Amino acid sequence: MDELSCKEGHYDHNLQEQKDEVFALQEIFNTEEDEKLKILSQVTDEKDSVFSLLITICPKPTEEEIQVHVAMQAIEDAEEGKDDLRGAAAAAPVNVEAKPPHLARDVPLSRSISGQRWQGTFKVKFLLPFNLIVTFPPSYPSSDPPSFHLSCDWLTPAQHMAIELMLRTLWSEAGSMPIVFTWVDWLENNCLIEDQKSFNEKRLKKIKGKREAPRDCSLIYQTLFSSFRYNQEKINEEFCQTIHLCEICYDEFPGTQFFRIHECLHAFCHMCMQAFCEMHTKAGTVEELRCPTQKCDSIVSPYIIQAVLTEEAYNRWEQLLLQVSPYSIPAVKRDEP
Repeated sequence: MDELSCKEGHYDHNLQEQKDEVFALQEIFNTEEDEKLKILSQVTDEKDSVFSLLITICPKPTEEEIQVHVAMQAIEDAEEGKDDLRGAAAAAPVNVEAKPPHLARDVPLSRSISGQRWQGTFKVKFLLPFNLIVTFPPSYPSSDPPSFHLSCDWLTPAQHMAIELMLRTLWSEAGSMPIVFTWVDWLENNCLIEDQKSFNEKRLKKIKGKREAPRDCSLIYQTLFSSFRYNQEKINEEFCQTIHLCEICYDEFPGTQFFRIHECLHAFCHMCMQAFCEMHTKAGTVEELRCPTQKCDSIVSPYIIQAVLTEEAYNRWEQLLLQVSPYSIPAVKRDEP
């Protein structure tokens, strides 16, 4: 227990403030469907512990999509552990025939000029959630702020430092008032300090006089894949919650009553897609099962065709597809993230 707090008689007052704050945060962040706040530890009757909270931060989408730059190591360092990481990378042989890692169909990667990296870009509207851990000292909120830790794989060290500085500034401006909601609100709306993010496992920028350690490529790959997948899921969720116009019948329906073609994102209501697929399957023109939008040549995905056709009609579509020359229609695969 903080002796200064006890001597000043602030401990009991601080403890009540902390309990009230935690209760209010639970009411704000936790619902039946979602639990954004978890209590890791709390003050016991013996007062031998402190409040520690784990809060999931879900950054709010911006008006413009965020461009993500990808830079992944293309080879293994030949001399791992050397101070000069660039020299080690340069010493390693380059396998020019190696294929780039697969993130998603929409994220092509190409070699850098040096041949040492795979690089590319993709855009996201929704940023991957991250965690904020806060711990209340006995002297909070009368004199000291909560201690905090950010756990986020896609923030750069420079962004981490800028965020930490901003959270401390917000505390200074609060004037010994409960601060956690203010921190969470700021993080949800302003967590991206720099205009662009970079997933780069070998950046040599000095942070506080120390070089950033090389990051595990598997971790970078997983972060990239999770970011892309999460963005797609949130976009689909947003689409399903709004009303849209079918580009065939021009009627409006909720997004849950639409199919979207992955390659072009054109959307059509269930009834129109069913009629469209049935027509071409019955006529034997399966090579024409492409996006109905004028001048769009995207292929209608198999999962859409299977969803709208009867089992008998779907089997006919498969048989007809096998008869089509591979030079007439590209291989059809189920949508990938």
